[in-house]
Amino acid sequence: MNVLTIITDTMRIDDLGCFGNEMVKTPHLDRLAAEGARFGRYYTEGLPTVPARRAYDTGRFTLPSYGWQPLEPDEVLLQEVLWERGYLTAFVSDVYHLFKPHMGFGRGFGHVHAVRGRELDPWIDAGDVSDAVEKHYREPDDGETLSKWYTRETLTQYLRNRIPFGAADGWKHEDDHFAAQVARAAVAWLEQCVRAGRKDKLYLCVDIFAPHAPIDPPPPYDRMYTDPDSTSKDIIIPRVGPIEGYFSAEELDHLRRHRAGFVTFVDRCVGVLLDWMGDHGMLEDTLIVYVSDHGDFFGEHGLLMKCRPWPYDILSHAPLIIRHPECGHGTEPRTFAQSTDLMPTVLDALGIPLPESVQGVSLLPAVADEEEMLREFAVAGFHKRSESIRDGEWSYYRWLGKNDEKTDPELFHLAEDPAEMKDVIADHREVAARLDQRLSAFMDGVRS
Repeated sequence: MNVLTIITDTMRIDDLGCFGNEMVKTPHLDRLAAEGARFGRYYTEGLPTVPARRAYDTGRFTLPSYGWQPLEPDEVLLQEVLWERGYLTAFVSDVYHLFKPHMGFGRGFGHVHAVRGRELDPWIDAGDVSDAVEKHYREPDDGETLSKWYTRETLTQYLRNRIPFGAADGWKHEDDHFAAQVARAAVAWLEQCVRAGRKDKLYLCVDIFAPHAPIDPPPPYDRMYTDPDSTSKDIIIPRVGPIEGYFSAEELDHLRRHRAGFVTFVDRCVGVLLDWMGDHGMLEDTLIVYVSDHGDFFGEHGLLMKCRPWPYDILSHAPLIIRHPECGHGTEPRTFAQSTDLMPTVLDALGIPLPESVQGVSLLPAVADEEEMLREFAVAGFHKRSESIRDGEWSYYRWLGKNDEKTDPELFHLAEDPAEMKDVIADHREVAARLDQRLSAFMDGVRS
């Protein structure tokens, strides 16, 4: 059997039609969900980008021990296990953080293709893009942004990275976009394998940075959902911080609609890969795992982007779809699932014993039987900054170290407050104490 893992960055669970979005068109991922198991209670345990991928690769919980840092030489990786078992392994991505010196996320892959140019990737060091910067950026009135990744300098670098495609002032062809380049490079590797007579025991990991900011869909996706009468600017790198005083309600609506087009474009890129595999008879013998690492704030809790280490549901709750050729078609498993569970699920599907280091569980029993309850709760947080636990009825948060305005624990009753806007800890101290104890015991049990 082959394995295809597709990761998209910052895809919120409410972005996709198969998870309830009635406006945004995501036909390819919707079809994948209809043919597979759609996990509506999947949570990324360690946020954001790099810790999530560490858990995917190792099957171990990162939250107690690892933040944004390189892989350790002694960590056992999924791709290394598969290589040793005779699989051809490939990694295609435009997430430039993973390719920085010493990060090590290409380790264990026989083929690595890095698409350059996303975000603050120092790829092109010259070019006048000042007019485009003014077109797509708004300086906060107070001059404050809470992240170095979302500044005028970031946008300048990103726009310079578009210059080789004649797109400093805007994409001319959708196939030039970085996300489309990832899809084409993935297909090219598969074509090479097929030409060599190899259609079995392939492991391909495709990691697309979109719809992460810069929120920059090419035409026609950039106007697919926006109001034609809107006069709002396309701010492709918004302020990271409080929304108050930065965006009006109309401008926030325009940003969301502009981003919705980006989501549809990402779905189209995923479709290029899935359609090619279908046309070449490869879907019948391929396990497909689709996952996003986390969501993002677009007005929720008064915030824009991942500006605080606050793992509220909108940030830690992400889409997960597992399509097995032989079972779980159209199912909606009840169980909670975590990012640590991807590695053991893949190995279980291939009949490969789990390394002793793995802390996650295989989700295959829940794919086959949607009533199977493998996890009764999920944890999520930022290393040394925040920790949380949710059990379906309650969500509980505690804050560690310096945490930007947060000191006291919080408790939310999800049945009445799914958006987690009303802290009810004062009225339910016994529930908070029980969840705090359960969270502490779990963290102690998975600490490296």
